[in-house]
Amino acid sequence: MVFLSASERRHAMYVRIRKERFGYVFFERFTRNVHFVETKENLEQLGREQLRKFVSRYYSGIGNAFHYEFVQSPENQFELGSPIGMYMEITRRCALDCRHCYKPDDPNAQLLTLEGWKRLIKELYDIGVFEIRLCGNEPLISPYFRQICEFISGLNLFLGINTCGFFGEQTREDLIALHPDFVAISIDGNEESHNQIRGPDSYQRAVMLLKKLSKTNIRRRINSVVSTLTLSTTEHTVKLADEFGADVSFIPFRPIGRHADFSAKCSIGRDQMWQSVQEVTRLRQQYPHLLLLTYFDVLGEHATYHHSMNFNSPCPARKNGFIGYSGDFYPCDFLRSLGRIYYCGNVAEHGFWPIWTSSPVLNGFRCLKHDKCKRCSHYMKKCYGGCISGSIASTGCPDDQLCFIDIQ
Repeated sequence: MVFLSASERRHAMYVRIRKERFGYVFFERFTRNVHFVETKENLEQLGREQLRKFVSRYYSGIGNAFHYEFVQSPENQFELGSPIGMYMEITRRCALDCRHCYKPDDPNAQLLTLEGWKRLIKELYDIGVFEIRLCGNEPLISPYFRQICEFISGLNLFLGINTCGFFGEQTREDLIALHPDFVAISIDGNEESHNQIRGPDSYQRAVMLLKKLSKTNIRRRINSVVSTLTLSTTEHTVKLADEFGADVSFIPFRPIGRHADFSAKCSIGRDQMWQSVQEVTRLRQQYPHLLLLTYFDVLGEHATYHHSMNFNSPCPARKNGFIGYSGDFYPCDFLRSLGRIYYCGNVAEHGFWPIWTSSPVLNGFRCLKHDKCKRCSHYMKKCYGGCISGSIASTGCPDDQLCFIDIQ
């Protein structure tokens, strides 16, 4: 295992390499850049210089500061031996009550202990998982937040954090002191639209965190939900990202969960989705140095894949999964809103690996396909079919109703 200081990271490349049935998965530790490499060559037998030359086919700019580590998944029958990353919800509490929130309100839930989280994270590390993302509710509210972050970093796993940024200066300082690899901040449009959705003063606090992060080398991204309230604010969000050196992910609102009034007023259809993608495509020309992500990215010459994989399957079935604050595993957080239909088991009781390999619910989910997409010339080239989980949770159908290809 290789540990590098923050200053060394700026000039280094550290690739974790995992053996798979089709070849290998490459995961660049500091940029989170993933490649699925089909090869019959045995990379473990290569010398350092030979391996550096092989890896340089996929990562440009590899110099002498090249570090690598081979990791191993337990043997199994799947195309991808273990997940690439895991989303973990370490608390049921949040600082806000957002109008589009789909999280369950369960005040009597039994929460995992700190030792329970550590056991789980260590198991994920042992089976070759590369990344842990601490996500909402608001992870910084957890009394175990600092200890969990330090434990993840101590295993040299990629540490990502999703946050609303609604906290004070000391918490901002404490977050930066932990030096996570990546922070995603929820900002929904301009100050008016954001505060209307998330509450008074929430925009300014989120921007203050973004500004603070811009003075560090921590990678940062704005997660922006596209609804009728934010459809006209895309350029504002991109300008904000440009000012503070952030990427942007534009995520279509899904009518999921407990706030039916917001869903009825602010859901978008495929016409609005097309409008949103058109604007993102236009802004890429203006801001070529920014990474701007969107779903159904088929209007520009060069798509930026949102969930790119070499498999025609839902991304949670191979790439990642979601573990809630009680240890309950679902393929995706969206699907928890449907009750126990997509509940796969409790990792605190049964361990992660038995659920990942043997859950009938998860194995059934892995068989889902995009029937409509098979007829589309963009499928598996520019577009990977939208979000199966979000589509099922909002409409009951795997084929994403926000796809606008028929009206293009």
